[in-house]
Amino acid sequence: MQSDNGARADEILVDLGGSDSAYGQPTENPGNRSRSVRFQSSLLNNRPLDSRINVSDTAQGELMDSLARIDSYATCPNSRKSLNHPNNLRQCGYNSQSQDQRQSTYKNQADQEHFYARQNRYDLNDSRQSGYNRQLYDERQSAYIKQADRGYNATSRRDSDLSHRDANINFLLGCTSHVPSSLGLFNDIIRQIPKFDGKLHRLTLFSMAVEEAVEQLPSLERKIVRALESKLVGEAEYIVGKLADYCYADELLRDLRARFANRNVADGLAMKLGNAKQQADDDVRKFGYTIRSLYDNAVAAYRQAPDIRAFEREVAIYSLQDNVLDCFLFGLREPLQTQVRFKNPRSLADAIETASEIERKSRYRLAVGSNITPIGLIGPCAATRGSGHTRS
Repeated sequence: MQSDNGARADEILVDLGGSDSAYGQPTENPGNRSRSVRFQSSLLNNRPLDSRINVSDTAQGELMDSLARIDSYATCPNSRKSLNHPNNLRQCGYNSQSQDQRQSTYKNQADQEHFYARQNRYDLNDSRQSGYNRQLYDERQSAYIKQADRGYNATSRRDSDLSHRDANINFLLGCTSHVPSSLGLFNDIIRQIPKFDGKLHRLTLFSMAVEEAVEQLPSLERKIVRALESKLVGEAEYIVGKLADYCYADELLRDLRARFANRNVADGLAMKLGNAKQQADDDVRKFGYTIRSLYDNAVAAYRQAPDIRAFEREVAIYSLQDNVLDCFLFGLREPLQTQVRFKNPRSLADAIETASEIERKSRYRLAVGSNITPIGLIGPCAATRGSGHTRS
């Protein structure tokens, strides 16, 4: 058939000759070597085809479309979802278009790149991406490149699991939590150890701090021992020259206890406590502080003495607790001692408060020569109590 607009292909002769069949195997039937294939086709237009529109623009559009989808996938927070998932495409700012619409849009490559860059940068639907600015995005990209150069696969780590992904993102954005290095942690721990000057009440705190430091950094135990040079002062400074010989902190603490908290030291402190006397120029509170210090040091010595058995240690500490009040009362001057005993205090703190109040009233009488104060009668003085009258 013929027409004015073109010619119709009514019959096409397919000469297979000696070539292979459609499935790559040679045909054995000679009758199949030549066949006529008939089909109806539309009229062929004699006009030349515009290859630029049908081929070049289409390939360029598909290429730009793929690049845009990859760029959207890289900046999308939900990177674990499939790239072809419609929800992920919408969340990443990708708007699918028909082939005809893309052909009309991809006429200019520079305009298309600018369009997708602006769309992916500012039009993300996820609210978590709204706070990201261009500078933050560039820093993240440069960080990925640097870590890739060091052989670190940041993307695979980000996609491994949720915790690793969050930690990696925080690192890239400079939002990592404060995790001190081993050197910084070591310096902080050493800084918190108190100084020890040979006094027993400081030995307890010093020992506890050193033991806690070793528990936190067991691999640096020897370095911790050498770093105690600045912490040993006063009477304990004698052992500074031997720090290099210690491999373990327990050895150092044992020698310090043997020097400052042995049985002889504990017994000597207990004897000082029993023989303590209030001096003429000492007030009650100062004498009470002396008694309390001797008691605390004696108890600490018995607790830390390495040459005392556990049963003897408990008996000695119980004896100190039971007799510390009598040691204070026995050391007071007369007539203050008798007046405080008459009040029958129940504890060392109660006895110190009672003795301080009686001492204050006695000093007021000696100063003004009267028992009357601005708040009332303070009671008769000790010299006139037996006569039944008071001085006015």
